[in-house]
Amino acid sequence: MPNQQKKPCWVSPDIEKTNVAKFLSYVNRKHNLDIKTYEELHQWSVNPLTLQDFWRDAYTYLELAPVGSDIVGPMMESDNDAGLFPPPIFFPNERLNVAELLLRKGADGKVAIHFAREDVSGIEQVTWGDLRGRVKRTRDAMLNSGVRSGDVVAAVITNSVDAMVICLAALSIGAVWSSSSPDLGPDAIHGRYSQVNPKLVFADDSYVYAGKLVKLGNRIEQWAERLGKTGTQLRNVVVIANRGVETDCSKIYRGCTHETFLSRGSGQTLEFQLLPFSHPAFILYSSGTVRKPIDAELGICKHPRTDMEQNRQASRNASCIVRV
Repeated sequence: MPNQQKKPCWVSPDIEKTNVAKFLSYVNRKHNLDIKTYEELHQWSVNPLTLQDFWRDAYTYLELAPVGSDIVGPMMESDNDAGLFPPPIFFPNERLNVAELLLRKGADGKVAIHFAREDVSGIEQVTWGDLRGRVKRTRDAMLNSGVRSGDVVAAVITNSVDAMVICLAALSIGAVWSSSSPDLGPDAIHGRYSQVNPKLVFADDSYVYAGKLVKLGNRIEQWAERLGKTGTQLRNVVVIANRGVETDCSKIYRGCTHETFLSRGSGQTLEFQLLPFSHPAFILYSSGTVRKPIDAELGICKHPRTDMEQNRQASRNASCIVRV
């Protein structure tokens, strides 16, 4: 068969409005270049002579630095001719916080999250102001529960507003976030969290699937007791009640209600711990289907970069939509 030209599966109806096209234009203006295609941009980004320019430009364009930090230092601590092992230290002079980055711009009255859940009619709308307030309150309680930068905060939780709030609060402190689905059994939860030794674990007390309410109290009791025996850091298992299910926290190892946890707050303001570029933010896991799950840490700036690459048409000010 004769060679046929590759045809893209999809082409944006307005390429000039995509973030990649805007970044390409930014690079051309800054360096007086004439890059026209994504392939040319990629070649420029990996060229040893210009890759430092690419990374610094991406850092600036994505507005990763806190407000007022305009000068970007070297991309790497030193040139590493040996490759990526040991991993080079990226942006050794920069400090930032991913929660500050995510919460920085939204106007208080604008909607940040549209949230829909199977067992609740209608859509919950959370404004940026409300989101910041909830993150502030949760962060305050975390600090007064002993959470510090580098600690692990984990959750067995559905995709929900609570999950976002708790995650952002942990990241604001410099804690590392790790979450698992509540449909996992006690063995799977223990297999994951016994490896990372969390200081706090948040847990939904129930979830709904295919119209059926699944209560999780007994499962929480089992994995919490096992974590208490293997973990040296665990301060509390915080039970989130959101469907009127009665869960006896006294039967759970160091269990407390979400309300009791939040009552530890002392009115601290919402601040963000500035951290090295390479500071870990998330712990993810392999499936663990045939062997014990393997945990993997991700740094704080992997996520914003991936978001920009995937954001073809969405506005930077678009709300986040979550469906459960």
